Amino acid sequence: RISWDEALTLVTDELKRVYAEYGQDAVVCNGWRWAPGSAMFPVIGGAVYNTECESFGCWAFQTEALGMYSHGDHPDLMMAPDKYDLPNADTIVLYGCNPAWSQHSSMYWLKNAQKAGVKFVFVGPDYNATAAAMDARWIRVRPGTDTAFLLAVAYEMVRLDEERGDIIDWGFVNERTVGFTPETMPADATTDENFRDYLLGAYDNTPKTPEWASEICGVEPEVIRSLATDMATIKPAAIFSCSAVTRGFRGEQAAQAFFTVG
Repeated sequence: RISWDEALTLVTDELKRVYAEYGQDAVVCNGWRWAPGSAMFPVIGGAVYNTECESFGCWAFQTEALGMYSHGDHPDLMMAPDKYDLPNADTIVLYGCNPAWSQHSSMYWLKNAQKAGVKFVFVGPDYNATAAAMDARWIRVRPGTDTAFLLAVAYEMVRLDEERGDIIDWGFVNERTVGFTPETMPADATTDENFRDYLLGAYDNTPKTPEWASEICGVEPEVIRSLATDMATIKPAAIFSCSAVTRGFRGEQAAQAFFTVG
């Protein structure tokens, strides 16, 4: 135990020493942009932050853009949909989630849904403790290939909608999203390149089909099609992802694909 004066002196003396000997890259601010440290460090010398990185920031900031609550910018499995609403789902897709090991309170809400008869699907490289507890159907995806898998799911949803309709909620897409189609590009966009045409291969001559993704992610094309069909037609469905999905090279793309599929 030390006094406040001693504590402040200890911290400031160490910061001065590290700045002098190693520079700002030797100081890590282990907090988020709302924290006092985030406001303090740019003034006193700078620091390296653990936010706005591929493993963390892309989840928190996109959920905020969608109007979902994020406690201190920290993504949370139970952030959305509302945990009390989960028993009303027909299907819950857990994308890489393992709250049985990492977030135990979530298991209570998931078990409530299971008791209500909700079916679970688990997507990930290992059939983990949560998947086992939920008796989930397992879709095994190679680590680091989630973006390809999710692009193929989105492609299949677009194909199904063109084939039979009533798959994509175009009212929501046209009124509440930006960049899914040429018509929804922002007014100041310098290109008409959009997500749907990218899926269809308009820019690289590579349609993001289940067959294309299967070579990358190791999931059979028919399995990708079945998940896309279930998520688009079995209502209501809920999907959750863990932050670990994005902890790899260009991991932010997996988060973007996840939200777009949603």
